Amino acid sequence: IKAVRGKGGRSDKEFGKSRSERTQQELRQRSELLETKGGGDGDERAADDSERGENGDESDEESAGLEDEHAVTIHQGCDAIDHNEQVEGVASNPSDDDALRPGGLGGSDSLDARQARHRQWCLEVRDPARERSEGLRTIATGRDEARFEYEIAPLPDGSWAVNWLYGFRCGNCDGKMFPWTTYSTREECLEEALRTARQFYSAPAYDAVQEAPKREMLKLLSSGLFGFIEPESRPR
Repeated sequence: IKAVRGKGGRSDKEFGKSRSERTQQELRQRSELLETKGGGDGDERAADDSERGENGDESDEESAGLEDEHAVTIHQGCDAIDHNEQVEGVASNPSDDDALRPGGLGGSDSLDARQARHRQWCLEVRDPARERSEGLRTIATGRDEARFEYEIAPLPDGSWAVNWLYGFRCGNCDGKMFPWTTYSTREECLEEALRTARQFYSAPAYDAVQEAPKREMLKLLSSGLFGFIEPESRPR
């Protein structure tokens, strides 16, 4: 069944088309009447439109200016963070960061420079220390499940050098070894080796089997009434 609307049984499509034509005709008539009234009103409307356009441009410019100012502020903030803020724990000077590395090796130095420093360390520290070493001193738990070893030697220039190691021989066998390192006095050498060893064995154990040797080693490394008693040395 075809839906009809209005007189004569016109369809919705036909009715809508005739209505659209009438609307367009009325708009054309109104436009003609406005044109015959004269140019005065038209000029006023044009001036109003022009003023609105200028105001609109100024508003757009102001809005754009605010956006630009905000963007500059953001960029300035980013620049301030990039150039002035330092990350905590990171040296501000690359040379300072290099100095923190063991032996001064690594960083941006060339391979030749690092090799030259290593050769210098061998000649001035390692080789003389090996020749003048007091001997190896060892402290171990009853079942040898934890061990601390160190070796101290005087150097020709009057300073002292020490190398040491500590670690477990059970569980995950965690430990650490230090190469020959120079200090001003023998006491400093011994104190630094003991400090790092005590710190290591004071940390929580990784494995349950390390708990007993850890406690035993801390007792052996402790300073008694007469201070720390060094074990007898033996040739390496």
